[in-house]
Amino acid sequence: MRHILTAIPFIWIILALPFVNTFHPQILGLPFVAFWIQAGVVITVFCIHTLWMLDKKDKKRNAQ
Repeated sequence: MRHILTAIPFIWIILALPFVNTFHPQILGLPFVAFWIQAGVVITVFCIHTLWMLDKKDKKRNAQ
């Protein structure tokens, strides 16, 4: 699970961006690539928060 949560932001921004750059619609007034990058920031924050919560839970379990 942790490996997947760590890989999602990398895949979202680095690996998928060349494929996404071929689309040219506008979403919420933004070019699709800009929207994709902003969505990637939100996804990255979610993944990091989830990883932090999992780590916090493990530390609490190991302290007992």
